[in-house]
Amino acid sequence: MGILLILFPANATHLLQPLDVAVFSTFKACIKRQADIYLGNGGGCSLSKEDAVSMASTAWKLSNLEANIKAGFRGCGLFPLNKLKMAERLDSFLRNGTPENTKLAE
Repeated sequence: MGILLILFPANATHLLQPLDVAVFSTFKACIKRQADIYLGNGGGCSLSKEDAVSMASTAWKLSNLEANIKAGFRGCGLFPLNKLKMAERLDSFLRNGTPENTKLAE
């Protein structure tokens, strides 16, 4: 099956979240588009369970999961292993996500 098990270092999961990096953000954007379509077609302000599941299913299928999962692991520097990317994510985290050229208060 080609599955490689990767163990995250203790207390580092907030830095190495491949699903947050690429998968969930895309899925949420697809859900939002589905909701906009639903509302634009006169769906009203409420949503039945059936419609919600249908929207989520459509969004999941449109999320291009395989490519996004791979992009998430690559973006976090997990696979292929890229310690420079990991260090960049750590630096960004330590700077609260601010760009490098921003002067931080001490």
